[in-house]
Amino acid sequence: SLVARKPRNISFEEAASMPTVWSTVDVALGELAKVKAGDKVLVHAAAGGVGYAAIQYCLSVGAIPYCTVGSDKKREFLESLGVRYFGSSRDADLFSREMRDLLGESGRVDAVLNSLSGEFISESLLLLKDGGYFLEIGKRDIWSEERMAEERPDVKYHMIAIDHMMEEDPVWFGGVLRGLCERTERGVVKPVPVTCYPFRDGYLDAMRLMQRGGHTGKVVLSLPSSMGLSGEGTYLITGGTGA
Repeated sequence: SLVARKPRNISFEEAASMPTVWSTVDVALGELAKVKAGDKVLVHAAAGGVGYAAIQYCLSVGAIPYCTVGSDKKREFLESLGVRYFGSSRDADLFSREMRDLLGESGRVDAVLNSLSGEFISESLLLLKDGGYFLEIGKRDIWSEERMAEERPDVKYHMIAIDHMMEEDPVWFGGVLRGLCERTERGVVKPVPVTCYPFRDGYLDAMRLMQRGGHTGKVVLSLPSSMGLSGEGTYLITGGTGA
């Protein structure tokens, strides 16, 4: 159930980057929040894999993404995708001021896709409209359902952990994978940008890049061909009609 045939129009590295990212966005923005045209969606750490997919989703349905990023380089990257509204993912006070300027004093977002911790959670809640969706995909310092109910009983709060969800219901996740493959082959879904490192001697550099938040999209560890083949060159295979 947890295996699907790779779409023919993407690389193995691109395929490795997609299942968790896109299933998270489909569940959060599609199934739960039912984001539609005109909705305002706050996407934290938007230059990461989930953020990139969330932006694609929002723009495809006509929703408006409000994004946080940690550098000018990442902001320029997201601007090239069509994102117009930005705040800081490094400084919660600065983030709050920036978003209030963008939204106006009475403006609020319809949904928050959160992966940040600390004051970013409380500040994001102040920007969320009554009855809005707070979609938590973070792993650190997340609020309990009880705390959220005490602070904002009107908010529809969902903690989304695809790694646990696929273990609990692999048949469901298999359907998600097949749907993702079909949409990818039709060009409806585009792979997130990937930064590749060789598995055998590049994994430390890959982890250090993630540690300092220097990547956009996903970081992928790639494996060489077991036959020692590269993507370049011409190869003669004899006995091609045998097993």
